[in-house]
Amino acid sequence: MILRRLTQHIREQNWFAVGLDFIIVVVGIFVGLQVSQWSASQADRAQEHVILERMHSEIVSLVEVRQSNAAGQEQDLERMVSVFPALTADSEIESLSGEQCRAVIISHIYSMPTPSLVVIDEMESTGGLQLITSAELRESILKYTRAGREAMRLLGGVTVEPFHLASRHSELIEITISAQLDRQDPIFDNDPVCDLVGMRQSRIFRNDFADNVSRNLAVVSIGNTGMLMELQNLHAALDEVLGISHEDTQPS
Repeated sequence: MILRRLTQHIREQNWFAVGLDFIIVVVGIFVGLQVSQWSASQADRAQEHVILERMHSEIVSLVEVRQSNAAGQEQDLERMVSVFPALTADSEIESLSGEQCRAVIISHIYSMPTPSLVVIDEMESTGGLQLITSAELRESILKYTRAGREAMRLLGGVTVEPFHLASRHSELIEITISAQLDRQDPIFDNDPVCDLVGMRQSRIFRNDFADNVSRNLAVVSIGNTGMLMELQNLHAALDEVLGISHEDTQPS
């Protein structure tokens, strides 16, 4: 209809009407583009909110897992370290407790939850990070992913080929296996026996055990405590964007 009127006005050489029609067309196109951009922006903001809510849910769950894991790993490490005084040449300690012996046996086991968050992995693969309007939050996300990759790189060598002490030093460690056990763990449901005198006299054992403990220290420091701190920093940045407060629920 506009084009028909414009053509008619040109034939009639009604230049004022032509100019008015032209303005109407330009304004219409401009308004249409603005509406389209506004709709796209609204859709992006809605998608961003969904992403941030998902991220928050994943972070809360992973924080709980990491806190629980870190507490257990710290406890195991404390028991391992408590064995050191008993291994010195002048020690008067006569035997290890069941918990200490068990700590020696499992010293090659490292528990480290993955630092990955599914929603961040998805954003990295699809370019969805650009949907995040907060520059501070984007930087926090990038910092967390860099820290996670660096932690995995550093721990990649630390966790390779640890020493299975119960196998390498079977003459010093006895794991009781009973025919009466029914779906029970022979290590955790029974107290294993460690030959403390033999351990104290064996340099190879002491070196192997010290190596395992050193690896555990690295896992706790870098993989658990370090990444938990990075995750909590990301959590705080996300809470600020979402306007969420955990003052009454987060531990001090």
